[in-house]
Amino acid sequence: MKVLVKPLTSFFMLIHSMLISMGISNPSWQYFLDILIFTLIIKLILLPLTIQQTKSSAKMTEFQPKFKELQDKYKNDPQKLQKKQMELQKELGINPMSGCLLMLIQFPIFIAMYEVIQNFPGFDGVPFLWLK
Repeated sequence: MKVLVKPLTSFFMLIHSMLISMGISNPSWQYFLDILIFTLIIKLILLPLTIQQTKSSAKMTEFQPKFKELQDKYKNDPQKLQKKQMELQKELGINPMSGCLLMLIQFPIFIAMYEVIQNFPGFDGVPFLWLK
């Protein structure tokens, strides 16, 4: 996890210094804007993965009724059902592991983001906007 935390911390510090150089001196607003900008940029970087995951989910939604028909048709022959299921997945361009793989790629990044924000040294004891 440290492999991701160090570069993300450097990136977060860059955003923080840019805000300070822009004249934003209120620590609460710095904290708020740091997190907002940091999150937006990371989400933009992960956008292609999110789009791919959405497409995969749409294909699975299309797959479900067709698979239900196959289950009804081949309920007494599990081997034939499995073969037909694989053919249907191939026909629709579905990779059963793609949804999990995309989540597994994003998860460590979000955990690293949390660790960066949680352990950022400049924000100890700083109220967050109106919250104290």
